[in-house]
Amino acid sequence: MVSLKYGEQIIFKTYQHWLVLVAWLFVIAAFGAISVLLLPLTGPLADGEVPMLLIGIGVLIGWGAAFMDWRNRKFILTDRRLIQTSGILGKQRVMIPLYRIEDISHRFGILGWLAGYGDLVVESAGTEGRVVFSYLPIPEVIQQRIQAEIQRFRAYNRSH
Repeated sequence: MVSLKYGEQIIFKTYQHWLVLVAWLFVIAAFGAISVLLLPLTGPLADGEVPMLLIGIGVLIGWGAAFMDWRNRKFILTDRRLIQTSGILGKQRVMIPLYRIEDISHRFGILGWLAGYGDLVVESAGTEGRVVFSYLPIPEVIQQRIQAEIQRFRAYNRSH
């Protein structure tokens, strides 16, 4: 979980698009299926059901790891900053204060346009520079929400 500063509130939180998870699950299942198909080529080393059981367990472990990785990649907008977290064992966080954001845009390819996902590109002052948040669902809506929060943040700071 992300530790928030005193008085900071989460505006919204999202994960990478669900197709990212489905793609990884498909790749792991395909690897398992190819492994099972190649078992007869190993000759007497792979007799019995034990190798198929081990491959099945490996696929299930791979699916669990893919799901946990997908679930731990969070994109969070608070009333003060943008945060992206990732990682299962080793955590990585990218934090950009709203006052440092200079420009924000989104981009997507044809598949992203059809499926509703894309990248959010944030240009910021300071050490962060240009940060790309990849495979976010409906990036144009997220961009609008961030821009609205930046305007609210700046208006609040001007009045105080």
